Amino acid sequence: MKWVSVDKRSLFLYAEFSLLRRFADVKDYLKDLLYSVCLGALASLLIVGFTAIVAFLTNVIWTDFPQRLNQPAYWPLVIGLVGGLIVGSLQKWVGPYPFSMEKSLALAKTGSPDSYKHRVWRNFLNAVVILALGAGVGPEAALISIVSELVVWISDRLKFTRTQFDFWENNSFGAVLALIFRSPFFGLSEQYTNEKKHRRSWHWDSIYVITIASAWFIFKSLHRFVSAPFLYIHSRASITYPKNTIRTVIIALVLAIAAYWLYAGLNRLVGKLSRWQSQPILLAVLGGLILGLTGMWTHFLLFSGETSIYALLKVFSNLSGWTLLIWGLLKMLLATFYNATGWRGGKIFPNIWGSLCMGLGAANLLGLSPRLLATVFCTAILTEIMPKPLVVCGLLVLLFPIQLLPLIIVVSVATVWIQKGLNKGFKHLTA
Repeated sequence: MKWVSVDKRSLFLYAEFSLLRRFADVKDYLKDLLYSVCLGALASLLIVGFTAIVAFLTNVIWTDFPQRLNQPAYWPLVIGLVGGLIVGSLQKWVGPYPFSMEKSLALAKTGSPDSYKHRVWRNFLNAVVILALGAGVGPEAALISIVSELVVWISDRLKFTRTQFDFWENNSFGAVLALIFRSPFFGLSEQYTNEKKHRRSWHWDSIYVITIASAWFIFKSLHRFVSAPFLYIHSRASITYPKNTIRTVIIALVLAIAAYWLYAGLNRLVGKLSRWQSQPILLAVLGGLILGLTGMWTHFLLFSGETSIYALLKVFSNLSGWTLLIWGLLKMLLATFYNATGWRGGKIFPNIWGSLCMGLGAANLLGLSPRLLATVFCTAILTEIMPKPLVVCGLLVLLFPIQLLPLIIVVSVATVWIQKGLNKGFKHLTA
């Protein structure tokens, strides 16, 4: 056996090199931590400022002006038609903004920092106008685009960290979603599922947690300045499961999946309107006309639903079950319709409102527990739309009473299994 002689100087140089490398890694990590705190603060300030502007304009358009005109019943139609001309002009001359969450995520993986230069103000302008005019779309798509694009542009200019810019964009996604839906778990789950597998480690996970924690702390200090509250239906009331829970859940799950299939079929038809994008003003006026007519029918079909859900929970027991089912389905379809006609925005808020409304309608018709049916409908339909049980549970864990968390987990996982089984069955039948 031969012994390899190593001189003391080589060992010393190797140890010194290892020490310097560890010091550089620690230094980079501390820089990333500092940047994540700043990112969380930036996300909070932008969301509060954006929401305050939208709330102010909404109050002027939908409260001040109608009061001066003695609350005309045709006011939603006026806003819809005039707003259609404005939105159509913006879509034609400013561009097809705001981007959807899916497109923002795709750009994060393929885009470059230079491509974000002129998109922030375009997303901001179009989103503020569309939301203030009462379209049934959510703010999450616009806020994700605005925050993530601004974050990537700033990080590229400052050259503060060596971390890839798509990581910071994904990080900003989670921070925005955590604040909008008041659920840090939703933000973390979305970050985790979107992150590249080879890059998952305690380093990146801790950066995610610090970003959301700093954003949450600042947001909780500032959100009282925002007059329009975010969606939050959690109740501290004691929840007990009735004796017929299993039967009720099975019935509700079957009905929820059937409702989703109906929605999915109609949704594909509505989405075909986007083929006529060469006529943005005409499409936007069509969208405004529908906004006005549905708004004259019921105010529940205006806006995204994050505030009107409180009013719905107070009056649903006095409404027809069929009315609630139609409203819920329409709310979800209108989100796709508005996006196809240029009134762009997010779909998560309308889908939450619509699925809850359908669950309440089914409960009224069948005489079953409204709480159980609303929970099952919301969980199953959201899982069908975005088949990620972890993300759905992260979204709903703080929206519903914590006692319903086991039900949410079971329904979400069961929905994925059922859908996979049905897909396999359809493949065998069509093979």
